[in-house]
Amino acid sequence: MNVPVAVLAIVLVLALVPEITAEARARLDLIGLGFASGTFVPWIG
Repeated sequence: MNVPVAVLAIVLVLALVPEITAEARARLDLIGLGFASGTFVPWIG
């Protein structure tokens, strides 16, 4: 369950710091986790 916990932690950070959301999402896409941010937090973008 380490992976889901890590993803949730990242999502929480993105939600708390909208200023880096765009850059963070770009990096997530680079590592193939872009779908996760859109799935767990569709209201971000």
